[in-house]
Amino acid sequence: MAIRVTKGHREREEKRIPLETNRNLYDELMELSMGDDYDGCFTPIGRITHGLLKEEFEKRLADWLDDGGLSHLNDSCTGT
Repeated sequence: MAIRVTKGHREREEKRIPLETNRNLYDELMELSMGDDYDGCFTPIGRITHGLLKEEFEKRLADWLDDGGLSHLNDSCTGT
């Protein structure tokens, strides 16, 4: 039963997480990074969710850095 639950959970999370805003993605990742049970560890479902959130966050960060990150701010501040 647990395998079926975690597989279904993974499928739902794989659909939900890419639709999250950057702010919600960051907030959820930071909150879940402390674990999802009473002693700071991960349940099987928490481990799946944390892994998927981290993958999406890293992907978005890499895409943002590839697009220049904050480099456009330097141009406007220095006038170059």
